[in-house]
Amino acid sequence: MFGLKNIITKSNCSGPAIFDAIPGLIAYWNSSLRCEFANKQYLDWFGKYPHEIIGMSLYDVIGEDLFHLNKPYIQGALRGETQHFERTITKIDGQVRQTMASYIPDIVDGNVAGFVVQVTDVTVLKETEAALRTEITKRERKNELLRKSRVALHKAQSLGQIGSWEWDAVEDIVVWSDELYRILGCDPAGVPPSFADHPKLYVPESWSLLQQAVERALNTGEPYVLELQFIQLDGERGWLEGRGEAITDENGKIIALHGTALDITRRKTVELELWKTRQFLERSGAVAGVGGWELDLLTKEITWSDQTCRLHDVEPGHRPTLGEAIGYYTAPSRPIIEKAVQDCTESGLSWDLELEVRSATGRTFWANTTGVAVFEGGKAVRLIGAFQDVSIVREAKRQLTEKSINLEATLDNIQQGLIKIGPDRTIQLVNHRAAELLDIPLEFLDGPRLQFDDVLAYIDHHGEFVQGVPGLGEGEQDKGQLLTVGTLEIVRSNGKVIEVVTSPVADGSVVVTYTDITARRRAETAVQSSEVRYRMLAESTSDIITQLDLHLVRRYVSPASRAMLGYDPEDMIGSHVDDFVHPDDAGAVHTMMEMLGAGAVPGDTATMTMRMRHKADHWIWLEASVSLDRDPDTGTPRSLISALRDVTERQRTARHLDKAKTIAEHAARLKAEFVANMSHELRTPLTGILGIHDILRNDPSLGQRQKHYIELARDSGRSLLTIVNDVLDFSKIEAGQLSIEKIPFDVDKEIEACCQLGREEANKKSLQIGLELETSAVSLIGDPGRLRQVVLNLLTNGLKFTEKGRVDVRARYCSEHACLRVEVSDTGIVITQAIWRLVRR
Repeated sequence: MFGLKNIITKSNCSGPAIFDAIPGLIAYWNSSLRCEFANKQYLDWFGKYPHEIIGMSLYDVIGEDLFHLNKPYIQGALRGETQHFERTITKIDGQVRQTMASYIPDIVDGNVAGFVVQVTDVTVLKETEAALRTEITKRERKNELLRKSRVALHKAQSLGQIGSWEWDAVEDIVVWSDELYRILGCDPAGVPPSFADHPKLYVPESWSLLQQAVERALNTGEPYVLELQFIQLDGERGWLEGRGEAITDENGKIIALHGTALDITRRKTVELELWKTRQFLERSGAVAGVGGWELDLLTKEITWSDQTCRLHDVEPGHRPTLGEAIGYYTAPSRPIIEKAVQDCTESGLSWDLELEVRSATGRTFWANTTGVAVFEGGKAVRLIGAFQDVSIVREAKRQLTEKSINLEATLDNIQQGLIKIGPDRTIQLVNHRAAELLDIPLEFLDGPRLQFDDVLAYIDHHGEFVQGVPGLGEGEQDKGQLLTVGTLEIVRSNGKVIEVVTSPVADGSVVVTYTDITARRRAETAVQSSEVRYRMLAESTSDIITQLDLHLVRRYVSPASRAMLGYDPEDMIGSHVDDFVHPDDAGAVHTMMEMLGAGAVPGDTATMTMRMRHKADHWIWLEASVSLDRDPDTGTPRSLISALRDVTERQRTARHLDKAKTIAEHAARLKAEFVANMSHELRTPLTGILGIHDILRNDPSLGQRQKHYIELARDSGRSLLTIVNDVLDFSKIEAGQLSIEKIPFDVDKEIEACCQLGREEANKKSLQIGLELETSAVSLIGDPGRLRQVVLNLLTNGLKFTEKGRVDVRARYCSEHACLRVEVSDTGIVITQAIWRLVRR
């Protein structure tokens, strides 16, 4: 609520400027008597600029004497009472002036926030009072003649709440009717304020309008009609309709204004409340997403609230036809709303429906639409109702239903039993697992208003728990043990161990969960037993068994450390993994241990070889097998377990073997180089010998015996050349000098050439050479010489060990795998397993 301070000091209005134009003193003092506003007249009266006075106390501004004189009126204003009094004030220049002071309390929300001080210089007024009294006496005679007519006018104005006024612009004399005094809250016995004093009667905005209208009326004679907000002396505000027009003399000169003031406070109050109500309804509707509508059944006109328009994605103020309004409903919803409107119109049946709507922009949503009929003379004349977007609520209901179903399914399928017990110990919720773990019929637990004490009595009666609830059934104190917040283990008669956890809920209820931990307890017992066995094994094995925490500090060392390293376990417990390790090995060991501890090694195991210092100050080679120990439930790394084995002799043997291997590899390279060189030297004369054999073979002068001998010598030479070539190839392979050509060649041509070379040998033994080619005449890139060498070797071998029958050569190119498959089969002798093992070697 705004107070007088806001009106006076508001910076975005013309108030301060207007107050500076007032000849009197205007100031605002808060309840602490500190100045918050002063007009510029304070400089003339007290010698202080307004900005200097702001924040000063009233005592410091007006002085001690004047403050004590005014103190009763100050106290009265602070009590919320308007004060009026006269006071003689000596101005800063020494002038003594008669003043009229008014202290107007500023009441905000029932509390006095401060008061407005208005001090008017009435010295001239006082001087003219005597003259006025004389003049008044003269006028009283004239006024007596008007009194009766004024009485009648007063009654008429009082009934109509219309006041009248007249202002002599030349003499600045204002005349009010009694009704105007009443409207403006002034004392009819007093003198109406001059036009210069009128600003205090109106709020700044209204005064600005009135001032402009008066100036136009004085200058142009233009009449005016204004709605103005006024302020009574007691601070009450109201509204009046002010009318004014000019009065001219016989020469047409404007000399005065007169007019009326109609009290419209009640009308403006009703209008304001109506406006506030509408605004509130619009804001509430916008916040709640609720709009309103009205259908005039006589004119078929529909009125939508702004929120209803927004929900339909049309501009506020849109007035749809009945057909358009019905048309916004989707096809399935349209017959429903049409029937609802018809039933409401004919029978007065109201409706409350959730229907699907498509807005003007094509947006589809669900709306809650309600409607009721308004009757006049027993006949429905209009329908009114509300319209709300409930898409979110509808979706929330759907999700809530789905969550409820999922929650119920979850509760019935979890491995824990669950019972929720209300503050009155009534069973509010129980799942199937709880009934299973407690062996209580679900029908019993689902009974109406079942008490938890009934469950305890059932348990006690059947003697289910033989351990964990001693004396159950001996009294209410023991029965309450199962509702004590915390964890409790109970053992059923069948040997199962049940963990009972009771947790409080904010509404005063408790949730009790039941978990079968029988397997866990058995596992814990087994783990404890295995730990004892493992410790016995660790302490009896010849390997050193150590346990390190994740900071790589040794927490356990087996007694084997004495025999292997000369240290007692106590000497090594608490040491870091880097301790006792050779400096050259420490970095790698530390890195591997950290990776294991972080779970970054596949399989959580690693093996490494390192040197550790013996207590006798020499180094021992050890092989460490390290495993990461994880928590079986969470998988979180807990520690590192390592087994250290003495491999000093193995390392010494390995060094000797490495040295022998180096010597052997060197000798093999020398041998390969020698064989390669010798093969080259042998192949040169053999080529010459084979050439001479070919020349002699074709000599016609030789007889059959001589040709036979030459043929034998030629075959032997070719066999020897083949052996030399093979030896040369093996030598090249061992020496790393064998090269493979990469040139295009015709597969069919190369394989046919190999078969042609073998036909002479086959003819000698009456053997058939079969050839099957499925290469589709492909051209490959490779070494045709090596291909011929392989195929010819296989073919020659088949012909050599086949006495009768045939040798078949098959070649097939597989485009799917991009490979060439060559097979040579014969009907000769079979290779035994022993020979095959020799060949594979």
